[in-house]
Amino acid sequence: MEREMNANELLLRAVSGENEAFNMLMKQNYKRIFNFVNRMVRDPDKSDDITQEVFLKVYLNKDRFRPDSDFYAWIYKIATNQVLKHFSKERVVKKLLLGFREKFPSNGNGSLIDVDILKHLNRLKPKERVAIQLIKYEGYSYEEAAKLMDSSVGAVKTYVHRGILRLKKMIGEGKNDL
Repeated sequence: MEREMNANELLLRAVSGENEAFNMLMKQNYKRIFNFVNRMVRDPDKSDDITQEVFLKVYLNKDRFRPDSDFYAWIYKIATNQVLKHFSKERVVKKLLLGFREKFPSNGNGSLIDVDILKHLNRLKPKERVAIQLIKYEGYSYEEAAKLMDSSVGAVKTYVHRGILRLKKMIGEGKNDL
């Protein structure tokens, strides 16, 4: 049995005209990209549409892929841009990025209150939400996030900083660290 080819190899085969290689690439990576998109959009139907758009863009632009590049950096950048485009198109910031709950100390008295971060994240600007998602919860470095967001490292740091400050202000826990 042939070993599973890595994404770069599959894309290069697809560029040379092997449609089955692209089908394998999509099959191997669809769930991964869908989950990434869905963590930001929080709507499985829209996430599925956006994920399909991502793979369509990959297919249409496969000739632009540089063999010395990392496929995952490239596809995550496309996915990030599609999510930002989605938020921009709707011009509403009611879809949420993160599906988790955080606990913060309440007013310094040591008791814990359950704060639903989700209801506050929806009020952040899309680039702030995406930057926080990539840095704080996906584990990307600022440099990697900057590439994915097509921004400078300084801009990404600003998005994260401003987003966290806004969250703290909304939550009323200015002294707590996210």
